[in-house]
Amino acid sequence: MKKGRVSILGGFILGLIISLLTLNYDGWKVIEIGVNGEVDRITNELDVNLITDSFLIMAGTGIVIYLVLSVLEKRYKGEG
Repeated sequence: MKKGRVSILGGFILGLIISLLTLNYDGWKVIEIGVNGEVDRITNELDVNLITDSFLIMAGTGIVIYLVLSVLEKRYKGEG
């Protein structure tokens, strides 16, 4: 059984789904207003906390999947 590959792929997919459902991303916008009150420029920025939290959720999900697969493998090896 390729526990490593399954846990990495499953952790990525499930972690991404969990991140999308639980973390709210509104985006950061910096709006520069000119002298006359007109919008000169709008700058969109990345939210580093969102990226970090998403990565931690994906890594945690991958670890949980690996541990579950390890326990299941040990349980079914003892029976066979």
